[in-house]
Amino acid sequence: MSKAESDAKYYQKHRARIRRMQNTYNRKRYASMTPLEKSARLAQGHTHWASYTVRLRIEAFEHYGGMECFCCGETNPLFLTLDHINNDGGEWRKRMANAAGQNQQGKRYLQGTNFYLWLHKNNYPALALQVACYNCNLGRARNHGVCPHVS
Repeated sequence: MSKAESDAKYYQKHRARIRRMQNTYNRKRYASMTPLEKSARLAQGHTHWASYTVRLRIEAFEHYGGMECFCCGETNPLFLTLDHINNDGGEWRKRMANAAGQNQQGKRYLQGTNFYLWLHKNNYPALALQVACYNCNLGRARNHGVCPHVS
């Protein structure tokens, strides 16, 4: 058994104790920080996560049709999202949550960043998705699958 395998086995066996120790250490360390250090640490973590989220979204957009709304041609990435072509996003999430055993009431499953992360981890599976701006996406949802730009 290699060192990495041995370490992984040890971690799995003692995971709860290790996590408790890490949490205790982090709480003490955070409590001893000055307000300036705390805000810098939070900003650093937020910046890293935000840039990672942006990269995930751009990868997904490029895979499912490019950086442009399929209907109106909007190209600003802040306005773009992925749209389920068959308007079955809610049913799809329920099926996926049931398959994963995550069907508790009130829990969000595969929404927002978690959805983009799931697509990335599953190598962008062949789903009926297209890039749409938020206006076209919501318009299609409220207009029985037809974008108000078209009707």
